[in-house]
Amino acid sequence: MSLESNSVDSFRGEIVLRSGRRVMLDSLNQQRTYAGWMEGVPSRRWNDSIVQASLKEAGRGAEDGAIPLLIEPARRDYLRKPGDMAGHRTMRGQAPEWLPEVTCIAVLRDTAPARDPSRDGSTLTVVWFQDQYALPIEESILRQIQSIDWEQAAADYIY
Repeated sequence: MSLESNSVDSFRGEIVLRSGRRVMLDSLNQQRTYAGWMEGVPSRRWNDSIVQASLKEAGRGAEDGAIPLLIEPARRDYLRKPGDMAGHRTMRGQAPEWLPEVTCIAVLRDTAPARDPSRDGSTLTVVWFQDQYALPIEESILRQIQSIDWEQAAADYIY
């Protein structure tokens, strides 16, 4: 991903997809994945609910007909480094499971439509999880974003 300064002295984030299409990072909202977590250790069931809540949140601001795209998060049995949860037992029959520490919801846009040439542009909201606040977007995530089939995943819109 590159950040370029334009003539009005603001930053423009551009991602070049493998197809050659150039999309703009229109917005990026981030929060700690476990913000507000009070006690205990998360499990697969709890993490599934975090992922679903993140997709629901992403869908609220999406264009009509747009479905947020999830980049499946890496799930692990440790918080920061392998073995750091070794002293924690399963809780209520659930093994400890952690997602990356930051939830990211990005809106990507292009001034060209994805499918319908009568439209003005296209957009896609992408949800992913990574261990640090972006920018930069973690390399493995960025590769997955660059591999998106924009014509299939994005929604066209009219200004």
